[in-house]
Amino acid sequence: MIYLNGDGFAAASYANCEFSYASQDTNYALRGKLIHPNNINCSFGKLLSLALHQPLSIEAWQFNVADKIFREVYKASENKLSYVIITWPNLLRDEVFLDGHYYTFAFKDIEQLGYDDDVQAAIFEKMKSADMTILKDQFEYNLIELCRYLDSKRIKHLMIPSDSKLPMGNANWLWEDQTIVSWASKNNYLNSFGFLNKIGHQNLFKLVLDRLTNQ
Repeated sequence: MIYLNGDGFAAASYANCEFSYASQDTNYALRGKLIHPNNINCSFGKLLSLALHQPLSIEAWQFNVADKIFREVYKASENKLSYVIITWPNLLRDEVFLDGHYYTFAFKDIEQLGYDDDVQAAIFEKMKSADMTILKDQFEYNLIELCRYLDSKRIKHLMIPSDSKLPMGNANWLWEDQTIVSWASKNNYLNSFGFLNKIGHQNLFKLVLDRLTNQ
């Protein structure tokens, strides 16, 4: 199985319609944060699935955060996975855990989140101790541990930075010196929403397939 996680680039946000994820469209409101069905067929993940003759599982979401992705990858690896591909968001989004639930937020938007007072207070408290150096160090530590774990299970994996260069760890990265956004901008692969268009997904698929099959 191919397992794909990450942000809107992995979720093919706006690739083939004006929606990022299913629940934005009233026709698919019950599907929540799942990839919109109109986007999935042109996504690089679907193209990989067809090329490698493997079933595909996607847990990506436009507003994903790194810690949530780490949790989900470990959980998914309990199943039989052959490949793990992650498009990593920047570290300017985070989450808090309160009363058995995780709440995601962007640091720049903490005053406009609309959460109740207890959640908002927890977010402000986390913001007080936020430090980019610490966030980067923690991300790199978590990444190293995840890759060691995937290697131990002989799961091929590929990491792709979405819009910011991240600590490299010991991971297999698609690029060392660019991101999806910088690569796509140079090649005119971004749509009006700032995500990959169909041609962008087709070309990212080719790069990913080459790296995965040559690991």
